[in-house]
Amino acid sequence: MLLSNVKGSAAGIVGGMKLAAALVAAMLTAATAAAQDRKWEVEVYGGGAWTTATEGKRTLPAAGAPIVTSSPIFPSREVPSFLFGDGAKLVNDVNGEFDVAARITPLDAVFAKSAGRSAASFGLRLRRSMNPYVSAEFAADFSASAVDAPDGFEDAIEVTRDSFVSAFGGLLATGPLLPALFASSSSQDAGRLRENTFTGGVNIRLDDWHWGSSYVTLGAGFASTSGTLPSANVGGGYSFRIAGEVPISESNSVTVGFERPSTYVIVLGGGISGEMTNALSFRADARVHVGPDTSRILIDTVSVNTRGTPAGFIESGTNPAIQFSNDPSTGRRSTLSAPALAGFEVFDGGTRTRILLTAGLVLRF
Repeated sequence: MLLSNVKGSAAGIVGGMKLAAALVAAMLTAATAAAQDRKWEVEVYGGGAWTTATEGKRTLPAAGAPIVTSSPIFPSREVPSFLFGDGAKLVNDVNGEFDVAARITPLDAVFAKSAGRSAASFGLRLRRSMNPYVSAEFAADFSASAVDAPDGFEDAIEVTRDSFVSAFGGLLATGPLLPALFASSSSQDAGRLRENTFTGGVNIRLDDWHWGSSYVTLGAGFASTSGTLPSANVGGGYSFRIAGEVPISESNSVTVGFERPSTYVIVLGGGISGEMTNALSFRADARVHVGPDTSRILIDTVSVNTRGTPAGFIESGTNPAIQFSNDPSTGRRSTLSAPALAGFEVFDGGTRTRILLTAGLVLRF
């Protein structure tokens, strides 16, 4: 009887163990099936973005047409402004002829690519598994606000404004042009932009290990910006009387504007994924967005020549020469008399590269 009870207990234990094993196997099978059924992933991430651009192309307006002076030995030409390009060069060359040390520092250095920038970045990625190795992805990336102007933008504007006064002060002091009054002004905004990139692509799993896997990403999309672009305005003027009789009053200003239209980007990258639970994992990701740099810099110019009485003119008698006139009826025009420029493109971008290094949490469902 005792032996019979022992055999019965052993059979019960074995039966219980078999039942437990079956339950564990069923749970594992259900968990695996549940994990396999999770075809979608959503990733929220943050990190940093580093942007660089190639030099692009700078184009300054060509030298203006010749204007009539006293002699071919003393040629002059019309300019739309003395604050950049050929106009600044002409004033500096005339000052060199008079051994005047002061020079205009032209705005030309501002007509350049935006410098490399770094900024915080964040975004969202949505993926759909196509098979165990390939998933389709949509990504929306946003960078924090960052200054977009060229390096030294604000200082360069101020230097040009101040150098205009000193250069013309030295020039006008060489002739019977007293009293001479000067005016200059400037304003600038370095801009605050947010870069927004929307891309689609595929993730291809490369290798697996006990806690995760590696992958590469290929894709394309478009990039746009929001926020404020850089801008600046610089102006300078002078008033004097020739021999105390003939009034001359002229001024010129330049407005600098920036544009950055939307453009396409190519996406190359990769990273690693680590499993945390059946529904949760993490990713460390590195990507490069490459596309055209659509940055453009446009300038507008305004020049004012005030008519005066009595009519008259004066020229520097140098090669090249600078000429001032208060009335074209004298047969002479001021050097500052070229037609105004409107939306003249002085810079067109080349190629823009943006590197994203991010880390994120992934939810599978």
